[in-house]
Amino acid sequence: FFLDFPKGFSFLWIAKLLCLFFVTFEFLMLLTQRSKSLSFMGTLLITFAPNFHWWWGAMSDIVLCGEIVILLVYGYFLQRNFIKKSLMLFFTFIFTGYFILIFIPAWQVPSAYIFAVVFLCLILPSYKNFKFERKDIFAFFCFSVFFGLIFVYFYSKSKQAIDIITHTAYPGARFETGGNYSLTNLFRQWGNLFFSLQPEFPGFHACEMSCVFDFFPVGIILSFIVLFKDKIKDKLLIFLLILDLFFAVFLFAGFPEFLAQISLLKVSPERRFFVPFGFLNLLILIRALSLVKYNISKFYIVLISFILTDITILCNVIYYSAYMRDIIKIAVIAVTSFSAYYLLLSHKINKKLIFLAVFISFFSGALVNPIQKGIAPIQDSYLLNIVKKINDIKPGLWLAEMGFPIPNSLIAKGVATFNSMNIYPNLDAFEKLDSDKKYIDIYNRYCNIDVNIVEKVLPGQDKFILKNISYIGINITPEDIKTLGINYILTYRSLESFSNDKIKFEKLFEAENFYIYGVS
Repeated sequence: FFLDFPKGFSFLWIAKLLCLFFVTFEFLMLLTQRSKSLSFMGTLLITFAPNFHWWWGAMSDIVLCGEIVILLVYGYFLQRNFIKKSLMLFFTFIFTGYFILIFIPAWQVPSAYIFAVVFLCLILPSYKNFKFERKDIFAFFCFSVFFGLIFVYFYSKSKQAIDIITHTAYPGARFETGGNYSLTNLFRQWGNLFFSLQPEFPGFHACEMSCVFDFFPVGIILSFIVLFKDKIKDKLLIFLLILDLFFAVFLFAGFPEFLAQISLLKVSPERRFFVPFGFLNLLILIRALSLVKYNISKFYIVLISFILTDITILCNVIYYSAYMRDIIKIAVIAVTSFSAYYLLLSHKINKKLIFLAVFISFFSGALVNPIQKGIAPIQDSYLLNIVKKINDIKPGLWLAEMGFPIPNSLIAKGVATFNSMNIYPNLDAFEKLDSDKKYIDIYNRYCNIDVNIVEKVLPGQDKFILKNISYIGINITPEDIKTLGINYILTYRSLESFSNDKIKFEKLFEAENFYIYGVS
């Protein structure tokens, strides 16, 4: 309302990052018994977790909302002032609603388990000091009714979209039982050190391979020392470990269908589930570091660190294959992982460990989205401004014969684009190309769309192609273009040869291997 587009975008981006940092610090202060140095280290690793930045606005939002709700409820139980309690209750409803409306169940469900354990073990015990008065019940009732009505309103407005999404082949119809994940994934976090510097490689997808640095299995080792050597029966640590085992069974062994159904984990594919699993392992590590007292002998620390480093290198070479067959990468992983294992097993939160956390956070997370002034790639793009100028003169439906992210850049300029990312599928349009619904399981999904214009679809050639779970290709003919009502085409090649008696492609613009055609 008061900022222009570039400043508003900047505010949204930076404000959320700062919120995540400071909220996570306060959240970890609860978990670490007010240890500032340990909380700071954990805050760096969570705020700049690789997955959070490669998928900025997804898992990071879920974690942020969960942490805020935990802090608000904790403050509510300790507060005596009615006005302050009411404000905390108000924002608890807001951020709980935000958590629900993020609508990424593959990450929401396992994350909800994690925050539920923290709530039950760490926050709920403070309820015994809380005095419930009649006006508290009245406030709770009023907010429940108010936000209930808001949810009903939003649901009524979004019902059609929700119904479409829940009936898609992906993500709606999936039923996951787990068990198809390799144990090498437990150590693949170390490859994330290089994604921001070399994000492109044949057969490689940085977003899909990004995860959370959890330093597995150091957190488990230290937890066992806390429980069996120090004999500290910490309820939160015990229940986090039980949940970790529950998650590990789902990931690596699999659940029977009935258990996947009742646990709601059926909505979470292993590659998505692994991110909350890493977040859980990191919380276990942080909690264990805040409690551990027993000192492992230096000989065993070195021995365990060497063994874990060897396993780490082997797993990363196996998992990343050709991407990791580089002596420099292997050397960096060897030195960094050994240092991390050694320092963490020593459980001294000193400057060396903080520096290591800064190093890992900087290269694996902070560099993913480097600082940039303004939104020049969109706002000042010569090509996109030409597209907008043409569309402003005579608005129409565009098709971009190019792969991701070009189709999405058109809608950033307010231009209707047939093959922009489908949050939910445009079934009316797709079924015009597939009247017998032969390919419905391919296009009935959340997906990015790659279009290839062909003279005709040859025998043995598919109209729709599933490239990966959220990326499809379409072989589209000039007749299809007319059927869909496409008015303009942005492409990398000349299209005059596709003109015929029924459809004409008129060149409107050409520059730097880009062509814009009007369709008539």
